[in-house]
Amino acid sequence: MKEFFINSSIDNQKLFCVDFSEKVTKPRFVVQLIHGMQEHIKRYETFANFLTNNGIKVIGMDTRGHGETGRLMKFMGHLSDENGNEKVVEDVNDLNKYIKTNFKDAKVIILGHSMGSLILRNYINKYSENIDGAIVCGSTGLADINVNLGYLLAKHYVRRYGKRGKSPFLNVLPFKNNNKYIKEPKTVFDWLTRDESISLAYKKDSKCGFLCTNQFYIDLLKLVKNMSKKKNLLDVKNKKLPIYFISGEMDPVGKYGKGVKKSVDFYHKAKFENISLSLYPEMRHEILNEIDKEVVYNDILEFVKKI
Repeated sequence: MKEFFINSSIDNQKLFCVDFSEKVTKPRFVVQLIHGMQEHIKRYETFANFLTNNGIKVIGMDTRGHGETGRLMKFMGHLSDENGNEKVVEDVNDLNKYIKTNFKDAKVIILGHSMGSLILRNYINKYSENIDGAIVCGSTGLADINVNLGYLLAKHYVRRYGKRGKSPFLNVLPFKNNNKYIKEPKTVFDWLTRDESISLAYKKDSKCGFLCTNQFYIDLLKLVKNMSKKKNLLDVKNKKLPIYFISGEMDPVGKYGKGVKKSVDFYHKAKFENISLSLYPEMRHEILNEIDKEVVYNDILEFVKKI
């Protein structure tokens, strides 16, 4: 594993990156990872090792306000005071440029999980021609009344407590019902996966589960609102881009499959030509960390090799 840094082209923010696959020197494929909220890129090491052992290079970064990038910013759970939703998309493109410069012959596929999938869907709207494929993992549906109400609430908290204020209420609100269908949950994070060791490790990890700022939630919901605008999708240049949606059927973030299906239908209606979907029975939010994750890993491998 090689650790390195790149600088943001927008504001020169130092971004912590990891090449999980040093031994893969001349890859045919590079998978670029975007992690979810309240976690960090090194949680993807097991998945990255699987792809590496199959000859695929895997590179990712800690998003602003997360992991080592958050430590460098000296403020966890905060993307930016201004336009954080746009900056994270540009950060992804900066890492994409690094990959394409250093591995010119490789096809680049971006996998975004959870919040990372929202960033990816915004990235596709702007930079669809820069990648060869996309894997939308653990994503949500389109903006609805709850998103709009949450956005107004976050704006209220910003006005009252400031952009960098951290509201326990705002941080609980998105997750309060996520264990609803789980019998006798052992942690508040059981909705992530059926693998108890993963949920417990997440709970103990100081780089996971931290509070996010009021402005973070505005940026997060802007990502959802922007990816849900029909015009933005209609304006995408590369409608032939292979996009693979993957989610667990017991994932509350994707509304137990219903939200993900609506998203897939949204892309079909926008005349995208190469959209596919896999919903995994019994799996929860983190399908890459599930007890039968190998099924997902092999499906991803098959998708990548067909590009």
